[in-house]
Amino acid sequence: MGNDQSSRSQENYSSNIYELVIKASKDLETFLEVEFGATGRGLHEKISSVEGSLTPALVKRMRYLATVRNKLIHSEQIPNPPTKAEYIRAYQESKDELAIILRNRNSAAVRTTTVRTQGGECIIL
Repeated sequence: MGNDQSSRSQENYSSNIYELVIKASKDLETFLEVEFGATGRGLHEKISSVEGSLTPALVKRMRYLATVRNKLIHSEQIPNPPTKAEYIRAYQESKDELAIILRNRNSAAVRTTTVRTQGGECIIL
């Protein structure tokens, strides 16, 4: 998160790390399902189902978020747990990159849309 994103301060997120991690994971899962058609039982499976549409760096970052969530929920202790700021940064960078991929995909789809009319076809560029 750069300085231009400072308006998305940590105050907009829960101070409870459990709530923060669970809400962020659910948000990413829903976004992947709705916008990318992801399938699976959890964030890791959903990431795997659409991995070909994502950059390797984004996949790695989201898997990190999913792993932190799983360890937080299922383990007594997390070695080297992330700070709230680190987790928020990784989450927000993931959401930002997903939005860019979606915007680029939608923009490309519009440029190559074929419209059928009574007189033939029209390609919208």
